[in-house]
Amino acid sequence: MKNISNKNKKYSAVCNAKALIEPAGRRGLTFIEMLIAIAIMSILTMAIVAVTISYLNNRTAVKRYQANNEELSLALNSLAKDIRMSDFAPAPAPAPVLGSAINNIYLKNNATGSAVTYIFDPAARTLSRAETPTAGASTNYVIASDVAGNFYVRGTPIGRITTVLVKVGPPGMTAQTTVSMRAKYKDEN
Repeated sequence: MKNISNKNKKYSAVCNAKALIEPAGRRGLTFIEMLIAIAIMSILTMAIVAVTISYLNNRTAVKRYQANNEELSLALNSLAKDIRMSDFAPAPAPAPVLGSAINNIYLKNNATGSAVTYIFDPAARTLSRAETPTAGASTNYVIASDVAGNFYVRGTPIGRITTVLVKVGPPGMTAQTTVSMRAKYKDEN
């Protein structure tokens, strides 16, 4: 009997080893299952990365658009303030042809007496403002960069100037304003 039980023990030990190699219940992952899991995780990771990159690109574009919009608004506000307080300057250039597009506008600020010049430079793609006071040093600075544009002057007793600014480069945008010179400044001089 002992032999039989020993044989049964040996047999049961062999059965247990075989049970470990081929488990009755599913205790682990097969190689195919691991490959499928890795493939699914890779697809999910790529999708998350693509969404994140898209979000960052859109955020950058919105910031650039906002910065361009602010720059054009500041330039047009500065220009509008000068035009409202000015009259056409007789020098250094003749009066503009009414209704035509011009790159430079020469104004005489009636409040300060300064000569103010706005210049579109197509080569540098800038809008500059130069001011020459009746006494003192003149100032010249760029108020908008990467822009193109023109001034359009309409003939009325109170001069109206339409300014068109086009922001060059992505995202391109256009801003336009029409400003009239104030009659009260014209009547005082």
